[in-house]
Amino acid sequence: MATAVSKSREIIRAAEQEADLIREQARREGLAQAQREAASFLLSAADYPRKLTERIEAELIDLALDVVEELLATPFSDPQLLKARIIRALSSYLLQPVLTLRVNPSDETIAQAALEEFSAIADCASAISVAPTSSVNQGSFILCADGCSIKADIPTHLAAIRRALNRKPCHA
Repeated sequence: MATAVSKSREIIRAAEQEADLIREQARREGLAQAQREAASFLLSAADYPRKLTERIEAELIDLALDVVEELLATPFSDPQLLKARIIRALSSYLLQPVLTLRVNPSDETIAQAALEEFSAIADCASAISVAPTSSVNQGSFILCADGCSIKADIPTHLAAIRRALNRKPCHA
């Protein structure tokens, strides 16, 4: 009987040691898991300000361009401004043999005046024609050359600005 009691105490002691080992292993595994989760959280938390800044910058760019677009929603009514923009665009394409300037029919007279002024100041061998087109917004124009066209209107310029701003971080 003494051996049975001794044997049972040994079994209990072995079971307690095994339980202690299991608890210690579980504690270590739990601690390791908690450390991994904490490290992951810290990494994402460290990246949060950059992501927030990028999101805010994008929203500010959108807001600013929306305000500009709203302010410029009405067509340009200043004929001198349209004339100056046409002359500047034509100056960029002096070497093109054929140019077509598409304008809103209400801007045809202004475009003709711009061509006359351009011809007087530029040495240009291009054949330039004005084509009134109702699909072009008043105060805008499309300059067509061999294989390319330049759309000079507010939505096109704003889209180009938006693309440029979205490629370059403001805080760099």
